[in-house]
Amino acid sequence: MVSATRPALRLQLVGPLRLLSMETAEPVPIPKGRATTLFVVLAVHRGQLVGLDDIVAALWPSGGTTNAPQIVASLVSRLRRPLGSSLEHLDGGYRLDTRGWEVDVDDAERLVRSAERDLAAAEPGLSHAAARRAIELLGVGRPLEAHRSLTVVDDLDPVIDALLRRARGVAWASALALGDAESARREAAEATAADPLDEEAQRALMQALCDLGERNAALHTYSRLQRILRQDLGADPDPQTQSLHLRILRGEGGRASDRGTRPDRCGRRFEAVASSAGTQVVGRDDVLAEFADAWRSVVRGESAVLTLLGGAGCGKSEALRAGANHVTATGGVVLDAHCSRYERVTMMQPLVAAIRRFCAGEHPDRVRDLARGLEPALVELIPALADVLSPAVAPHPAPSYGHAVEAVQVFLLNVARRQPLMIAVDDAHVADDGTITVLHRLRASNAPRMLLAVTAQDGDADALSAALGATSRRLFLKPLTAHDVAELARRWRVPAAAGEVYALTGGVPGLVVETLRAVAGGADPDHLVPPLPILRDAALEHLRAAGDAAVRLLALVAVFGRRFRFEDLVRLGFPLPDAVAATQRALRLGLLLVDGDALVFASGLVHAAALASVPEPIRRNVERCLPVAVDRSAPSAVVDLRRGRGRSPIDGLDPAS
Repeated sequence: MVSATRPALRLQLVGPLRLLSMETAEPVPIPKGRATTLFVVLAVHRGQLVGLDDIVAALWPSGGTTNAPQIVASLVSRLRRPLGSSLEHLDGGYRLDTRGWEVDVDDAERLVRSAERDLAAAEPGLSHAAARRAIELLGVGRPLEAHRSLTVVDDLDPVIDALLRRARGVAWASALALGDAESARREAAEATAADPLDEEAQRALMQALCDLGERNAALHTYSRLQRILRQDLGADPDPQTQSLHLRILRGEGGRASDRGTRPDRCGRRFEAVASSAGTQVVGRDDVLAEFADAWRSVVRGESAVLTLLGGAGCGKSEALRAGANHVTATGGVVLDAHCSRYERVTMMQPLVAAIRRFCAGEHPDRVRDLARGLEPALVELIPALADVLSPAVAPHPAPSYGHAVEAVQVFLLNVARRQPLMIAVDDAHVADDGTITVLHRLRASNAPRMLLAVTAQDGDADALSAALGATSRRLFLKPLTAHDVAELARRWRVPAAAGEVYALTGGVPGLVVETLRAVAGGADPDHLVPPLPILRDAALEHLRAAGDAAVRLLALVAVFGRRFRFEDLVRLGFPLPDAVAATQRALRLGLLLVDGDALVFASGLVHAAALASVPEPIRRNVERCLPVAVDRSAPSAVVDLRRGRGRSPIDGLDPAS
């Protein structure tokens, strides 16, 4: 924090010299005469020690006076009235410490660095906004217009020129990435006017003109560049410029966006998250058909809500991404949000992050239009939008919960009014209250051209179900069939392992993928139990989805083998109501199956992981306390799916592994 003796000030070095109070925005008077000159010298070299000899040379260019140090000390005393302790006296000279200030040149440098990072991160919307703001700061005039006679200004000119060159370069590159050829033409034309020998700017101007359909103007630009280079440098344009010229001659110039440089509208591409085996679409034809049907209604101007339910590892996220791929392929906009129980303390974090990614890939003018009237709340929620929405507006107080929720809701509605929109929320069962409230309001508004698609863990989605209402289409994702697993095994080029993999995983997509990956990597499908560490971890994650009570129950009952009876739970001392609730949950999540009058672990991997989670001494004590011997032969046909050899997965299992 800036102290009372160290005021917070805003310094303008480009254009007329100005010093403003950051608190009141009122001008701060600078003492006139040589005190102003001293201030200019210190401001140009802010943060650096300026020696007394250099100060004297700047104040008296024709030669100093005998009492120069005393006069300088007097000038410093006058300057300290507006500057306070920011003006420091150090050994051999003075320093202007501008930490805590806003300096236009420093702000511009920060914006240019940010623009370059955003462009490298494929976020041209944010990049263009930051670059344009830097150009605005640097383009208001010549540095220190009223003090051009001071030689110290010569130190500032090259700094400003270099920053302006970088800012314009990022501005035209991000504009081309956004498909805004007119803005790219304007930025490149300004750069070429400032430096006709700037070949990169000339090349950008050629591309922008070509994108605008002005092919002859682009060719003329090349001819003019070629003439200037030969006259002044005795050289021809570089190979990259010549290649662009040749493409334009052939009619192959094309828009930058047509060549695949424009990022997806949501700020990132929805790439397949599984391997090239294409796992995310196998066995989900019914879900994708529901997505296609819902999206058709949205494109017609209606609203739709889809809820994908299932246990951990059942492929909910992959199905959601596949639906998003369909939406983007048909010209829709996708805002994807992922909920985490660790981020529930942050209000609406999933939706706020989704909006930020969306804005990063959009043209700033469009973002400003969508956010009109919502600027204070959105900037408070997403500080990165400050340069896009309100760079010159003073900070606002934090919005109330109601205003923040309304700002997010209205922004999303504005997006949907412009173009059909899918809001994809993954793991919505752990969403914070703010996110749930926004989803409820969007559903209640029946907003046209909007698809709400969420995934949730079955059994943990009560609040979500209430928020989305009865109009939501609920899709329950079931395990893959043996045919689906065989198709995946074929794609992974291990078709012979299909039967083993299906028996071991029970068709749970997450376990199927990990097991196929292990087999394709060289693991013997006949020796996957005890499970490899990566398979054990995947199975434990699937098991933990049932909750602590069910996990404890399944871990201890696993000593009976893959097949057990409900009364065995009572033998282990589980209270009847708890045993009923935990068993029902495990059945609902597909961890257990019904086999006649018995229950059976649906997956050999899950059974092995459950058993491995019980320490060896406890497991042995449980076995000794049982009134009957543990049935390790597991004669049921369902249990015997594993190999048809009557061998239980617990044989040879090392629980400590």
